[in-house]
Amino acid sequence: MSVLYNNIEETAIRTGEARTRLPFQSHNDCQIVEEDYVQKASAFTHITRLSQSANGGAEAVLDGGAVTAVNITAAGSGFSTAPAVTVNGDGSSATASAVIEGDKLSSIEVTGGGSGYTVATLTIGEPVATYAWLRSDTNPDAVIVEEGKTMGIDCGLVEFTRVFSEVPPQRIEYEQISFQQPAIYSTTTIQSKAAYMAMPVAKATYDYFLTAPEYVPTITLAVATTITAQTPTLDDAYSGNTVLAQDDSLTRWMGDIWERKRLEVTLQ
Repeated sequence: MSVLYNNIEETAIRTGEARTRLPFQSHNDCQIVEEDYVQKASAFTHITRLSQSANGGAEAVLDGGAVTAVNITAAGSGFSTAPAVTVNGDGSSATASAVIEGDKLSSIEVTGGGSGYTVATLTIGEPVATYAWLRSDTNPDAVIVEEGKTMGIDCGLVEFTRVFSEVPPQRIEYEQISFQQPAIYSTTTIQSKAAYMAMPVAKATYDYFLTAPEYVPTITLAVATTITAQTPTLDDAYSGNTVLAQDDSLTRWMGDIWERKRLEVTLQ
């Protein structure tokens, strides 16, 4: 039996339960969310993954000369931390603090009502981030990374799936690599151990960055120390030192989330 959808508007409507999965076996600190949507075919356009950030707006509610509540008029976007809130007006001592959900304002709490206000306005700090990413309805920490193809259904509607992901925290794994252990010198002229090829276990550190494509070049990439067989260019080549085995690599993980891989080995 086909599913009937009623009151479908121009904007996409989420249907059913969100599906979640964990992308890494090494830890469960990152969640990928898949959400299904229905929309009028005539109104459908692929979403823009990110947009310019926007400042928030709010109005103060006064009672007896004090600020008693704050109503948000614009949630803004692109907030990575809660912005500062300043109460302005003809009274004194009123204070408030912002609460964000995902990258948007969710509420502003009055922490001190002050006194003597007949007029009060609020100044909200601007977002630090330049861009704002679309967030999941069910997990505000997850940003859009993919939108699937549409499939036509009855009544001039299309259904499709959006995929959202949290930015993974740093993770560490270990892998065996081919690496030239350098010659170790007791002085600059006396060789105490010859260089040799080895298959050590390397420490692989993965770091993740949510950033617009034009800012990807600002992600720091370290260059491996060059090692030759007889004359290592290491400033100090001592057994037990940890060095970079390869230049850092950077790849697009999902959407605008980028993965940097750093391989380190211990000199033997």
